[in-house]
Amino acid sequence: MLTAEENDRLTRVGPGTPMGRLMRWYWHPITASAQLVENPVRKVRLLGEDLVVYRDTQGGLGLIGDRCAHRSTGMQYGIPETDGLRCPYHGWKYDATGQCIDQPLEPPGSTFKERILLKAYPVEELGGLIWAYLGPKPIPLLPRWDQFVRENTLRHIGATVLPCNWLQCMENGGDPQHGIYLHGHFYRYVLQRLEAQGKPTAPEAWDFVNANRDGHREIRVERFEYGQRKWVNHAQAEEPPNWREHTIVCFPYLRGGQIGVPIDDTHTWHIIYMTYTPKSSDVQAPNQDVVPYFEAPFADEQGQPIFDYITAQDHMAWWSQGEITDRTEEHLGYSDRAVIAYRQLLEEQLEVVGEGGEPMNVFRDPAKNVRLDHGPANYAWAKSIEERNAEASQPRFITDTAQFSPIYDQLLDLYWKDREARPARTGRRFPSPSGRGQG
Repeated sequence: MLTAEENDRLTRVGPGTPMGRLMRWYWHPITASAQLVENPVRKVRLLGEDLVVYRDTQGGLGLIGDRCAHRSTGMQYGIPETDGLRCPYHGWKYDATGQCIDQPLEPPGSTFKERILLKAYPVEELGGLIWAYLGPKPIPLLPRWDQFVRENTLRHIGATVLPCNWLQCMENGGDPQHGIYLHGHFYRYVLQRLEAQGKPTAPEAWDFVNANRDGHREIRVERFEYGQRKWVNHAQAEEPPNWREHTIVCFPYLRGGQIGVPIDDTHTWHIIYMTYTPKSSDVQAPNQDVVPYFEAPFADEQGQPIFDYITAQDHMAWWSQGEITDRTEEHLGYSDRAVIAYRQLLEEQLEVVGEGGEPMNVFRDPAKNVRLDHGPANYAWAKSIEERNAEASQPRFITDTAQFSPIYDQLLDLYWKDREARPARTGRRFPSPSGRGQG
């Protein structure tokens, strides 16, 4: 367990806090590019700071304070122009640096605007997401992690805003054993209740449940260049060890295709970044002018939480701990060793920053940032569907967030084209492109 002071140190991300200072060394997603298509101006919140991101009429991006310096009108209602964002109240206009460049109601020749400056931060676009950097200068490079830059890849992004601290989401990745109960026993209980109510359940969901029945397994945690790897021994009793990689964490919080962006101390934007790259060189992923974005359902029409897909079960495990977990009351065991190791890594990097150093994964050399391959990705998200099925018998995209995607049928169609272009492999077949998992 942690002391209250240690817990605050690891969870609080606002300006001036130890974790807030560490997190500001990194680029963070603040919105999806698709979210600026219908309305090019959007209010966002990141690390406890309220901001407005906008796309000007020439396609440039800006990220500035959310209130006009004149009389505090919300800039999320501003008017994008060729060179900045104009306040709707009195027309003060700000460029991407936060500098006021026009005050149309002030006298001709006035230099008042030159003394007005909103806070502003650099933004870049990559992989269908818009990223912001709130930290010290010089500004590091936006990391070009493999899944965001890989060619011939179909991408789609699902996300949910959760009413809990970012660390609760992150520690799930250090808990490789939770699937046995949360996605096994609990999922079975959910499916049984649905069937008792006469509601349909997907056969793939039962397949997934039945694949998550094992008990205690040996766990190994190791450091690597970009963060941590977790391994689980899948050997049965008296069999030789059979270590399989479970999760990779690229510090501070990228794990597989999941990103838990700290909105503030008590809210997290949990992103599921999904990719499919055909294994056959004869199959081409469709072109995407905009990477689709969708909100993954958090509750039903009555406001009750839903549990009938995998990530929703994870969500429940996180937010039901409260806004910020009281870790003074926890009791950690052997299965939590990866959770402990991740906290130790956080503490190490906090100490580095506290002593005036640069934390890990701050990239400055463009030659080393062409495509950051962090090794075998989390099988649940970044490997091909065929590999995931063959290795884990988990048709997870049918029983999880992907089923709600606007391009779900396109994903299935691409999968079948890829499969048909390669030698047949044994194993359970996925539904045809017209099939859709039950949500």
